[in-house]
Parts: sequence; structure tokens; C-alpha cells
Amino acid sequence: MLYNFSIIYFLLCVSSRGLDFISTYMVTPNLKLEANLIAKKLGWRIMGILNLCLCFFSAYSLETTVIICTVSLLVTGNNFGRGLITRGLGEEKSRQIYNDALLNLSVSVILIFTLSYGFVYIILGIVILYFTNSSIVYHIANGIIIFGIAVIVHMNISIFRKRASLKT
Repeated sequence: MLYNFSIIYFLLCVSSRGLDFISTYMVTPNLKLEANLIAKKLGWRIMGILNLCLCFFSAYSLETTVIICTVSLLVTGNNFGRGLITRGLGEEKSRQIYNDALLNLSVSVILIFTLSYGFVYIILGIVILYFTNSSIVYHIANGIIIFGIAVIVHMNISIFRKRASLKT
């Protein structure tokens, strides 16, 4: 089994996961704004160990490495996209503004925004899948679709749990 291991795949995975970690840390060093409840609960150290294990096992498969790199780079871009405001306001003030906004939005408005955000990526992935003949592009498209699904799941779970806790 070790003969299929690729150091290049491993390094690609570690690099893309590392960028996700760096961008997350720059936005929310205390994980107060982290949408992934598992990552938030486990913390930096355990998630780092789990991600190294993920990278090690993905290094046996180009397809898995491509999907992980795609999802990780999309998450990194998303983190950096919202990081400027969060960094300027600070983690606690950003969280408070976010919480205030959640209380002022109806469930339907929240769902329109979160579902639309995720479905844009899912539709893009499906379009790419439809038009590609390339194995690598196929796996990039799958990574885009997985990102879209993860956005919908993580955002909605995080938002609705937060809203419930704020209303009690």
C-alpha cells in the first residue's frame, strides 16, 4: 500500500489545508466565528492532527487530493473575503454585530441567502461536470459541489443554533 503514496499529493493537501488554517486563524483566532461546529469544538490542535491524517491518507489518491485541495482553497478564499471587516472590528464585535443581524432577519430571508450562496457553487460544479472530459476537472467540479453542500449545511446549522440560543 505504501508504494502508492505520493509526497507531491501530500504536500499539495498540506498546503491547501494549511492555507485554510491560516485564513481561519486570521479571521477568528479564538474560533468564535467558525461555522464548522466540529472544528470549533475540537480546537486548533486536534483539528491540526486530524488534518495531517487526512492529508496522509489522501496522498494515496490523486482524485481525493484534488477534491480536498479544491474545497480547502474555496474555504480559504471565503475566509479572506470576510476577513478584512472581521479583522478590523475584532472577533467579539464582529460576533455581536452578526448576532444582532440574525435576530433581525426572518427565517425565510436567512434561507434565501444561505441556500443561494451554496447553490451557486453546486450549479457551477454541475455545469463543469456536464462539459468536461477531463478526470482532474471532474474532481475539481466535485470539490466545488462539496463546498456548496458544506456551505449550506454548516451555515444553516450554525445560524439556526445561534439564533435559538440568542432567543432564549
